[in-house]
Amino acid sequence: MDRSVQKSNTHVAGNGALSCLSTLQYQVIRLPEVQRITGLSKSTIYAKMDPCSPYHDPDWPKKVNLGPRSVGWYCHEVVEWVESRPTSATWGA
Repeated sequence: MDRSVQKSNTHVAGNGALSCLSTLQYQVIRLPEVQRITGLSKSTIYAKMDPCSPYHDPDWPKKVNLGPRSVGWYCHEVVEWVESRPTSATWGA
């Protein structure tokens, strides 16, 4: 993996993103790790996945079914989503 990408991901998503990106590109992470990387609550994450929700985000990473009552997300997709968000400089702050 390109080291410049790793540095970028670490800067934006925090040091936890480096751990999931430095091990395996397609590592599946569970909800607590997604919450930590994004800073979003459980209800907000599931609202972003729900097409009927006013908070639906079509760019939100797709879930990965791990079992009948278990889901996860690919770490690199979550980090890419975080990096695609506008920064405070974009909003004029």
